[in-house]
Amino acid sequence: MVRILSILVIIGLSCFAINKDNMNLKIMAKYDGQNVLLKWVPPYISNNYKYKIYRSSEKSEKQLIQKQTKKTYEYVKNNVSKELARVVYPYKNAKNLSDKLKITLSLQNAQAMRSGIILRNNDLAKALGVYFIDSSVRMKKKYTYTIEVYEKDKLIASNSLNISTFKELKPKTITNLQMINGKDFIALKWDLGSAFNSYNIYRKLINSSQYIKINKGYINFQKNSAYYFKDRDVEPNKMYQYVVTSVDPFDYEGEYCLPVTGYLKIKEQSNPIKNINTVATNQYIKLIWDEVNGKNIFYNVYRSVELTAGYKKLNKKPLTKSIYIDENFLLNRNYYYYITVVKDKKESKPSIKKLVSVRDVTPPVTPKNFKIVTKPGKFVMSWDSVKQKDLLGYRVYRTMDDNNAQWEMINKEIIKETTFVHNVPKTLSRNFYFYKITAVDKNFNESSPSKIIKIKLPDVTPPDAVVITDYKVYKNRLILEWKNVIVPDLSHYNVYTQIGKKLVKLNKKPLVFTKFEYILPKNLQGQKKYMVTAVDKTGNESSKDSFIIVNHLDLIAPKIENIKYDIQKNQVKISFDVKDSDYNGFEIFRSSGKNMKYYNISTFQRGMSYIDKKLDIKRVYFYQIRVYDKAGNVRISDTKEIKWQK
Repeated sequence: MVRILSILVIIGLSCFAINKDNMNLKIMAKYDGQNVLLKWVPPYISNNYKYKIYRSSEKSEKQLIQKQTKKTYEYVKNNVSKELARVVYPYKNAKNLSDKLKITLSLQNAQAMRSGIILRNNDLAKALGVYFIDSSVRMKKKYTYTIEVYEKDKLIASNSLNISTFKELKPKTITNLQMINGKDFIALKWDLGSAFNSYNIYRKLINSSQYIKINKGYINFQKNSAYYFKDRDVEPNKMYQYVVTSVDPFDYEGEYCLPVTGYLKIKEQSNPIKNINTVATNQYIKLIWDEVNGKNIFYNVYRSVELTAGYKKLNKKPLTKSIYIDENFLLNRNYYYYITVVKDKKESKPSIKKLVSVRDVTPPVTPKNFKIVTKPGKFVMSWDSVKQKDLLGYRVYRTMDDNNAQWEMINKEIIKETTFVHNVPKTLSRNFYFYKITAVDKNFNESSPSKIIKIKLPDVTPPDAVVITDYKVYKNRLILEWKNVIVPDLSHYNVYTQIGKKLVKLNKKPLVFTKFEYILPKNLQGQKKYMVTAVDKTGNESSKDSFIIVNHLDLIAPKIENIKYDIQKNQVKISFDVKDSDYNGFEIFRSSGKNMKYYNISTFQRGMSYIDKKLDIKRVYFYQIRVYDKAGNVRISDTKEIKWQK
C-alpha cells in the first residue's frame, strides 16, 4: 500500500505546488473549441464528497447541471486501473493498524500536494469525481460555473469561475529554448509559462525527418535551476535537434517551439588501429583488425552505406576481441565500416574506413519434375516452380547430341512461368532432341541444369507419292506395278479405286511388294481411276492425288434365254429374255433353206419379241436371233427350223 501511495508523492514532486488552504476550493477551466472542461481540488483527497455543478450566463439564471461523487472502488479497478483504485481508496486493503498508520502518513504528504496531483492526473481527477465536461455550451458566450462541495449533506466549500467560449484556449508555445553542452549530456532550458503546465521534450538526428518524444513522465525542475532537462542518451559528435511543447492540466499539448541544434562534443582519442581485413560471403562479412595492447581495451564496430555519414554501431556490447562477424546485410550493396577503441570509458576516433562489396554468387536450386509432352510441331514443357525470393525466371536449352557441349538456348526472353512451348516444323520428326532447363536469379546466377530429356516429335510426314509405272488389263483381272518408295520407315502399300465419290481400298492385307493383281468384278466396264499409296510405320499415308485411268472394255456378249417360236396361221411370233444390264437390242435373221443364206428381216429393235408375217406355209424357214449390248458385243442364238404340218 505504501508503494502504491508513493505514486501520489512522485506526481506531486513532479508538479508545481499551489497554496494549500483545505477549505479553499481551487478550480480550473478550459474551452477546447467544443466543450468546457472543469477540474477542481477537493478539501481532502481521501474523503468522500458530493459535488454540485451550477452554470449561468448573461441571459440565463444559475442552474444545477450536474451532480458527481467519487467513483466506486470496483469501477475504478475495472475501468481505470487497480493501482489507481488503491490510491482513491487507500484504506481498502489495509490489513492491520500498522498498515493504516503508514497510509495515514503517506496521505498527509499527498494532502499537502493535492493541487498538483489533481491538476497533473486527469484519470485520478475523474476517479475522485472532480472532473467534468460540459458539452452543452454554445460558441461566443460567457458562462459562470459554481462548484459546491458537500460532506454528509453539509456544504463545506464552494467557488465560482468565469469562462468564455469565443476562442479555443491552447497551451502557449514556449520561447527562448536554449541548449547547454555538459560533460556527458545535453541540457535544455527555456522560459517557463504557467505554473500549471508541464512539458514534453522531442529530439531527432539532424538528417532525420521525425521527432521522437524522449521524456517518459513530467519533467522535474526548479524555477531557478541552471537547466530543466538533461539528455544523457546521446552519442558524441552526432548532431541533434530539439523542440519543446507545453502541456496544460487537461493534457492538451501546444505546438513545437523553435528548434535548437547542437551536439555533444567530446575530445576523442586517436585510433591505433591501422589495418582492417575483411572476408565477405553471401552469409556473412568478417572483419579482423590489429589487436591493441593494454588492459581494459574494448572495440566498437560502425557501419554505413555512405562514406561520410549515417554510421551506426553494430555491436550491442563492447567487443573484447579484434574480430566481428556481420550477418545482417543485403547482397549487392556497398558497406563502409570503421572501428573505434574504447579505453577507460573513452572512445577513440574512427579508424580508417573499409569498403566491402558483397555480391550474390549463390545460384538458385535446380528445377525439379521437368516433363515434355509432344504434339505435332510442338514440345510442351512443364516443371515445378523454384521457391526463391530473388528468382528471375528460367532458361530452356536444346541440342541434337547430348555429348555436345554447345547447347542452344531457345528462349529469347527469360521465362517467368513454369511452362514453355517450343514450336518447330512438323517435318522435323525423324531426329531425337535433348532438352534441359535452368533457373536464374535477379543477379543472373544460374542453377545447375535439370535432368536431360531425350525426345522426338510424332511423325506426321507421309512418304512420297507413289508413281504407277505399268498396268495390264485382262478379261477378268487387272495387274498394277509401281515404283518402290525409298523411306526408312516404310510399312506397306495400299491400292484404291474410285466408286462414285468414294475411294475404296482394294487390298485386304497390307502390300509389301510393288505389284498387285486385282480380280475384276463381273460386267465391269467404262473408265476407272486407280491409285497406290505408301504408308509408313507411324501410319502416315502418302497423297492419293496421283492416279491412272483404266478403260475397261465389255467383251462379254449378252445371254439369250427362254426363246419361244409360236407358229400361227401364216406367221411366227418370236420371243426371248435377256437379263444383262447393258442389253441394247436385237435383230432377226431368216433363211428359206434353199442356199442357207440368212437375211435381216427385222432391222435393229429394242424389245424382246418379233412377229414374222405373210409367210408361205408350204416352205421351211430357219431363224437366228442376234442380241447386242451397249458395248457392241453380239450373241447369236441357235438356228431354229420352222415348218407347217401338212
